[in-house]
Amino acid sequence: MQFRALVPNTLTMANLCCGVLAIHSLYSDGNYHTPALFIGLAALLDVFDGLAARMLKVSGALGAQLDSLADAVSFGVAPALIIVQVMADLGGSFNPVVLYSPLLLAVASVYRLAKFNLDARQKTGFRGLPTPANALFWIAVAHLYASGHEWSALLRPATLVPLIVLMSAFMVSEVPLIALKFNGLSFEHNRYRYLLVGVAVLVAVLSWVLYRAIFPAVPIVLLLYLLISTMDRRQNKHP
Repeated sequence: MQFRALVPNTLTMANLCCGVLAIHSLYSDGNYHTPALFIGLAALLDVFDGLAARMLKVSGALGAQLDSLADAVSFGVAPALIIVQVMADLGGSFNPVVLYSPLLLAVASVYRLAKFNLDARQKTGFRGLPTPANALFWIAVAHLYASGHEWSALLRPATLVPLIVLMSAFMVSEVPLIALKFNGLSFEHNRYRYLLVGVAVLVAVLSWVLYRAIFPAVPIVLLLYLLISTMDRRQNKHP
C-alpha cells in the first residue's frame, strides 16, 4: 500500500466509525440528534476521502471497496435503523411489515454501492440517488419528527412506507445525477458543482435563520440537486 493512500483510507475508516457511533448513540442516548450529527459528519468525511484521493493521486480497488463498505454502514444501516425507531415511536410496532419496512433502505443502499463499484459509467457522475444523499434525507425526517413542528403531523406510517419504497427505487435506478467530484478548481469544468454547493449552503443558512434548524433545508436541497443534475446532463449531453 502506498503511504499516501493512508490519508484517504483513514478518512474512510473515520466515516465507518461515525456510522457505528450513530447506531450506538441511537440506542444509548435515546434521541435522534446525536445519530444525525454522526451521519452528517460521515457524509463530510465521505466527500473529503475522495477529494484527498484525487489530490494525492492515489486510487485502487482496496480504497473503492473500503469506501463502499463504510458507506453501507453509515448511509445504509444507520439511517434504516433510525427510521425503524421512528416507526416504533409512531406506533408502527403493531405491524412488523410496517415497523421493519425501513430495512429496505439498507438493502437498496448496499445494492446500489455494489452496482456502483462495477459500473464504469459512474466515474464522473452517478446513476441513481447516492447513498449519502438518501441518508441525509432520512435523518432530516427523523429530526422533523423529533422537533414537534406542525409539519411533523405529516409523518405517519401511511406516508413513510411509500416514501421508503420511492427512495429505495430511486437509489437503484438509472437516473443520471451529478457527482461532487471536482475536476480541479476550474469554474468552467465544475460550474454546476459549484452551483450545487452554493445553493445548498444558501438554503441551509436560510433554514437556520428562519427555523433555527438545518433539517428543513434537506428536502429542498435534494430537489435542487435533481434540477441541477438535469441542467448538467443537458449541457454535457449525458446518456
